[in-house]
Order: sequence, then structure tokens, then C-alpha cells
Amino acid sequence: RLLVFTVPGAREALLAQHRAIHTAVKAGDPAGARQAAMDHMTYVERSMAEAERSGDWQRVSRLRLRQRSEAGDGEPARRRS
Repeated sequence: RLLVFTVPGAREALLAQHRAIHTAVKAGDPAGARQAAMDHMTYVERSMAEAERSGDWQRVSRLRLRQRSEAGDGEPARRRS
């Protein structure tokens, strides 16, 4: 999820997609819900590929590792000798 959020405009697009799925389900439109869900999955796949190509995945990985280190992961810090 973090990877997709690095793509410009992704948050807004994902929200719109989730609303479209919800609207179709609530309206009792299985074909519309299926199409909205398929469109959403296609968007996520493309967004992930775009983020990976741009190198964002590396920045996200480094950020997550840094956040885990700063928060402490339950293991005592190891000293380098």
C-alpha cells in the first residue's frame, strides 16, 4: 500500500475507486461492482509497476526500515565492534 501511495494522485484515485465499488454493491449491481473492482485492481497493479520503475520502492523500503529502527522492534540494539 505504501508503494502505491507514492504515485502522484493515487490517494484520490483509490478513494474514487473504492466509492465506485461501494456504490455498485449498495445499488445491487453485481456487474458494476465487478467492473469497478477489476478497474481498481488494474490501477493498483499499474501503480505498483510505475512506482517500482521510478525507484520509489527503494525509498519506501529505506523509510520503513528507518521507522522500525527508530520505534524499536523489540530487539536490543546491537553494538558494532
